[in-house]
Amino acid sequence: MYQRLKCNNKQDYFKPLSEREKNGVYFCRFIGFDEDLLIWERTLQIVSQQNGKYISKKLQQPNESAVNSFFDVVGNFTFVIEKSLFQEIIKKWLNFIPQTIQQNISDAMFYILSELYTKENNINILKNTFVKFMCWLKSDFNHMLCHLGQQNIPKILYEGDISKYEMYFLRVLCLSGCDIAYIHFYDENYYMKIDDTAAWTDVFYGKRRGQPLKHFKNIDLKALQQQQQTIQNIESVSDIVKTNTCIQGDFWKIIFKTNSQRALDKNHYYNIFIQYMGIDDIELYQNRLYTLKEDFIQKEKCFIMEEDMKNPTIEESNHLRLIKYDNKNDMLQQLSQKIVLQGNDILQKLFKRAFFKTIEKYTENTDAKIYNTALKLICWLNRYSNILFQNFDYEQIPLFLYYGKINESQALFLNMISYLPVDVLYICSDKGYATVFEKIKSNSIVVELPQSSDIFPFPKKLVKVKQATTAYQAERELDTLLYTDTGLYRQRQFNRSRAVTLKTVYEEIRILWKEEAKYRPNFETKNNVVIVPNIFAKINGVKEGNKTEYWKSIAELFTENTIFIKNFPYIAKARQYTSVSQFLKNGKILVEAVKKHSSYSYDFLNLEIQNYILEKAQEMIELHWITAEGVDIEKIILYIVLNLDKKTLQLIQQFDFTKEIPKVIVVSVNESMATLEDAIYLLFLNLIGFDIAVFTPTGYRNIDKYISRNAFEEYEIGEYLFQMEVPEKSRLERMSKNMTQENGLFNRLFGRRK
Repeated sequence: MYQRLKCNNKQDYFKPLSEREKNGVYFCRFIGFDEDLLIWERTLQIVSQQNGKYISKKLQQPNESAVNSFFDVVGNFTFVIEKSLFQEIIKKWLNFIPQTIQQNISDAMFYILSELYTKENNINILKNTFVKFMCWLKSDFNHMLCHLGQQNIPKILYEGDISKYEMYFLRVLCLSGCDIAYIHFYDENYYMKIDDTAAWTDVFYGKRRGQPLKHFKNIDLKALQQQQQTIQNIESVSDIVKTNTCIQGDFWKIIFKTNSQRALDKNHYYNIFIQYMGIDDIELYQNRLYTLKEDFIQKEKCFIMEEDMKNPTIEESNHLRLIKYDNKNDMLQQLSQKIVLQGNDILQKLFKRAFFKTIEKYTENTDAKIYNTALKLICWLNRYSNILFQNFDYEQIPLFLYYGKINESQALFLNMISYLPVDVLYICSDKGYATVFEKIKSNSIVVELPQSSDIFPFPKKLVKVKQATTAYQAERELDTLLYTDTGLYRQRQFNRSRAVTLKTVYEEIRILWKEEAKYRPNFETKNNVVIVPNIFAKINGVKEGNKTEYWKSIAELFTENTIFIKNFPYIAKARQYTSVSQFLKNGKILVEAVKKHSSYSYDFLNLEIQNYILEKAQEMIELHWITAEGVDIEKIILYIVLNLDKKTLQLIQQFDFTKEIPKVIVVSVNESMATLEDAIYLLFLNLIGFDIAVFTPTGYRNIDKYISRNAFEEYEIGEYLFQMEVPEKSRLERMSKNMTQENGLFNRLFGRRK
């Protein structure tokens, strides 16, 4: 009879008998599941099917025919708990197995039935149990009996609810020279009813309980092995490509250097990944790009230049598509097997490493989106790899140059090939596209030029260049010195902003109202974009019910750049808003289509301002802060933005984001609410960066109907007053002017000089 060993490591199940302590066997229960445990159970299932048994359903009670066959062989006998009787019967019944195994089974049977006798104390029940065990041995387990106690220990895997006598039978097999694993995904209640002290088995708990989405019998171990091999291959080449470590000084010169010229170590590839963002002198910039391309051709550098990577064709993607996959890891593993570069084992491993490293940076979490993006990346890799690596050698590093607009998938592709022995250069005059690479956490270096501009086609010829004088160059150098990271800003230095509405107490509004943007809390410049802290406040009531002071407090807020709205509605009804339908597609404004239309009325504005206005319209559409039932809000937004009045356009045009902020003051003293058009107008100006104060002495709803509370702050400053008369703008402006003069005189007489 064999001894049950304590199991500390489930992998010990696979040790041959000779490598085990005391030549013992294992009996463990495995409760719950996790990925590691399911893989182990799948492995054990395969092994058990070779010389053991996998039991997923309860053992059937022996039928009458099986019982009669047993007694026909062994004859009638008086049942007693004695080894000699068990030996005699087993010798007759299991005469096809070696004598030593017969002896072990007999000893195990005696041990277990003796234990049962102390609990049951009913000889008839024990006899029936003995007969049942004998029938099970021959009918269900005869194929493995000869292997009991052998070097390659047989395995039994039992899954699910188990009965008392099934558990005792498994113990007999265990002591006869068999490893047993009992599995239950939910709990161990059935087991503990039989063995309330948990003395018969050791236990391993999985991290989760319940039915696994994928049962262990459906796990493809071969696929898992392939995954492990892939990981090992990736790790073996993880340090071969050194990105941007060779950059010292001007990266333009490095592009044309051989690998050995970049570094002395011939065990690595030294590549670069550069974002060349922005523009300086436009003529010089254009000539620089044209000359760069010509140099590539002249010096016979292997390069690819793209201005728009087209999505994969059906022909490119059809042979890569997967019929089915079980999970994200399985899907990525299958796709990685379709990355093939004939004749170069190192590059093949690098390709797969690049693929997995890139997918790690992808922010989407749905399998469908990951699958589509991964498929696209591999299609592009297959499309360009033959060119990049056709005549690849250690010395000559190929180049992939991408110019112009870029989306997330395209940026991911550039990031992916940067893990290969490839120089990657992204050139764009519009600095705003740098945010695409920030989103994917790119490992590129950003080389930033002073200005940002609209993207123009890659230059096809040299242009005439104005020659700068020494004084001009000196002025440009001084300009860079004064206005780069100094807190000083030149006139209209920035052409992009992002408004951040401040959360303040009411008293702070008056303190901040006339402060320039750069002196307000949370102001900053980042990636050539100004963060403009602005105010959007709805102010309810009249402080202490004092009407005179109320109007004075409003008058105090007037500046030269203030739009005054005396009650709603203010903006004309957008009756022709369907006319803009042609400029919208899937929630996106077709900017170029808008600009080219004959009715477009903003041609006279600076191109930067035109683009800025349309960008803010798009931002408002995407925010979903305007709500209204039964109308096409997107179309109305675009219609209102494309039909702004002259005063508003002038304020937008002259808005220098770091300096004085234009204002909108609204006084709403009656029951008239802001229309949808009014709401769109106000929210649009808020996104531009305007300060907006909506004074509502009545406390009535006005802007609240259409504008989300996320957009503005609301203040209660006093009692509600009704039937108030709004002074004319001219009177309010006079009040404001008088207060300014009084304050000026007071300060001259009594104030301290700063």
